[in-house]
Amino acid sequence: MSGRWWLPFDGMEEMSFKRVQEGWAYGAPIPWLLGPRQYYLLNDGQKSEVAACLRRMWRRLLVAILVVVAVAVPVAMPGLHLHPLATLASAMLIGLAVGAAVNAYICHTIRPLIAGLEPTTERITQGEALRIQVAAFSRGHIMFFAVLSLALFALCAWRPLLMSAGWDTLSLSGALMFGSGTIYWLALYIAKWRQSAT
Repeated sequence: MSGRWWLPFDGMEEMSFKRVQEGWAYGAPIPWLLGPRQYYLLNDGQKSEVAACLRRMWRRLLVAILVVVAVAVPVAMPGLHLHPLATLASAMLIGLAVGAAVNAYICHTIRPLIAGLEPTTERITQGEALRIQVAAFSRGHIMFFAVLSLALFALCAWRPLLMSAGWDTLSLSGALMFGSGTIYWLALYIAKWRQSAT
């Protein structure tokens, strides 16, 4: 269960584990973000150790995102109106670079913890990962980020929809991103409600 419902990545580490008869199946991170994931069999103690490491990594990723946004947004704002597509493409590339660097750091940090562990044929499907996420996140966590996504969607879409200002690159990309996020969090909330009702 997510301890800090207002942190976006709290509880995400649980999506890397699945309870199996022999203990826990763990899907190790992929060094290059693409390719098959290697799965290992962990006992309760090993799972706790790896989960603590993943929690630290997710929190460091959050800090990295906040630092990049705090530095990049003021630098990018003047160019956003002059060259919107180039500015958004640059932002995506910077985001990918930060994500790749954090992923490489996670792989480097996790490697000693999984060295010598027994590989397993167990896998975590997308459906199982979604059910694990629903179980790990509290209703407050899910609802907070659904409302936040909806507010950011409204912020991006209000001028084009209510003031006939037209859709520019920034408002369109923001509306698509935060609209998708709103749908995702609401779908999680419905799944959480159904899960608790059964």
